[in-house]
Amino acid sequence: HQEAATVTVDLQTLVSGATPPTLANLDKITAPGVAITRQVIEAIREMPATEQGLIMGRLVSEISTARTVEKALFARRLLLTGRQVPEVYATEVAREHADTSITELDKEIENLLFETRVRKEVVSNTLTSLLQRAAAKRQASLTVPQVSPLDSRPLSNGRVQ
Repeated sequence: HQEAATVTVDLQTLVSGATPPTLANLDKITAPGVAITRQVIEAIREMPATEQGLIMGRLVSEISTARTVEKALFARRLLLTGRQVPEVYATEVAREHADTSITELDKEIENLLFETRVRKEVVSNTLTSLLQRAAAKRQASLTVPQVSPLDSRPLSNGRVQ
């Protein structure tokens, strides 16, 4: 939750314009596999407020999850590397403890990814179709139907009547 709160504040200040979308500010909210660019911020700014909230919520969720998984994978790599240290490798209790910790971490990562997949399946279909419909409606409202001018003297067989 702490990760999500931090990302939410940073993303809101970028979208509102309180913070400029510089490379350093964009890096604060970027996560492995989730790149937030100036174009993303500008696209969010152009959306209606209701859609902004939905999109920002999804982005915060994806960024927070990606960061949490990255930290868990880093901890896992540390445990795997630490298990290879000669003093740890020589002690059966230390090896067992490292193996147990790695197994628990693997299970937690799997649980987190499972929860994320379930949330995406439940939420994303509705949200995606809603946003597509809203975008199509906005696009349709921008087009102006072409009206043919009424000619008081129409042509008939190549002659003016």
